[in-house]
Amino acid sequence: MLISRHRVRVYFVAALILLPSGFLVAEDRPGLVAEKPASGRFVETDQGFMVPYTAVIPGTDVKYEMVPIPGGKFKMGSPDAEAGREATEGPQFEVTIDPFWMGKYEITWAEYKSYMNMYPILKSFQIRNMRAVTDDNRSLAITAPTELYDPSFTFEKGEDPRQPAVTMTQYAARQYTKWLSGMTNLHFRLPTEAEWEYACRAGT
Repeated sequence: MLISRHRVRVYFVAALILLPSGFLVAEDRPGLVAEKPASGRFVETDQGFMVPYTAVIPGTDVKYEMVPIPGGKFKMGSPDAEAGREATEGPQFEVTIDPFWMGKYEITWAEYKSYMNMYPILKSFQIRNMRAVTDDNRSLAITAPTELYDPSFTFEKGEDPRQPAVTMTQYAARQYTKWLSGMTNLHFRLPTEAEWEYACRAGT
């Protein structure tokens, strides 16, 4: 995740092997095929060939696109001689990255608001004392962002469903990936700092 002064950019990644059901065969996992594609982008792994894919958030018509990122090694950080280098960007060190899928685009408001719509549902559960959080289910519990306190306000670019979702906290972004994981029965999370830099460098 990249943090700037003005907004939090949220991408998400799908892990190849860190799934609730353990190791999956190609036929069980979106974006993983058994045979080498004749054309197009793909990443070869021991479990099959990772390919781009498009999926729909269950219960909605909102689509998201994932692209495979090949594993490899790179030097994280900036060299001492780089113009404009900040002290926090060094020293450089080598990092090994495993293959992963990454959202082709930043999470849009259409995607994020599908998650935000959970708040009134969870609120009604709380009022009726339904599905209380206990020690047994705490690790599976998901929170949802509250509605805006002042209805005359809106999130930055929040009315355009095609725009990137911004202004949420990192915690809320992580909760979104947890919610999406539960909705799809796949494992989604935010990219690590190393994965983010590796993907942005694109081999450079």
